[in-house]
Amino acid sequence: MIIVLLDETKNPTRKGIMEFHRDLVNYFIGSEFSHIYSPAISMVVSERIDDWKQLRTTYDYSFRLFELAPIGALRDKCVFYEDFEVKRFLLKADRKELEEFVIKVFRPLSEYPGFSRAELYQTLKVYIKSCGNWSGTRDTLHIHGNTLTYRLSRVKEILSLDLDDYEKRLRLQLAFEIISIYPELEKKICPDSL
Repeated sequence: MIIVLLDETKNPTRKGIMEFHRDLVNYFIGSEFSHIYSPAISMVVSERIDDWKQLRTTYDYSFRLFELAPIGALRDKCVFYEDFEVKRFLLKADRKELEEFVIKVFRPLSEYPGFSRAELYQTLKVYIKSCGNWSGTRDTLHIHGNTLTYRLSRVKEILSLDLDDYEKRLRLQLAFEIISIYPELEKKICPDSL
């Protein structure tokens, strides 16, 4: 791992940083050891820091993006921490409060008896992450349309929510974003999740 500190007085631009990354990738790809090590040169550009005391925290937040990104999504790419606005906001929030929020949102489903709890949770997750796209959810889950309709109606009933209500859908979206940052929460709210 290489950490590069840029001097803001030199006025590095986004384009310049991306060119630097591209040059770095090309350099390592062209090296004599590239066929042995197959290096991946991924880069996360952190937010600006004003004080050295912020360095550790800023590093931790930026490094967390590597853990949050899907496998291979950052390989040989340059991303900017500032582009991850929602995750950035949630990473800076109190973890205990975030966990309490998620548990509160999903409590009725987590207390729901029966083996279908995991299916209902997974269906809701896919449905919310697909922006309420019914046919996309059906295809992703490889289930019949009637099954999807039934599951969504059960979820609405169990959680006492209207998926067309902006505020309630936003709560679910935030809860799922928090779970993407802290995946261990998924086992707390749905121990039998897939």
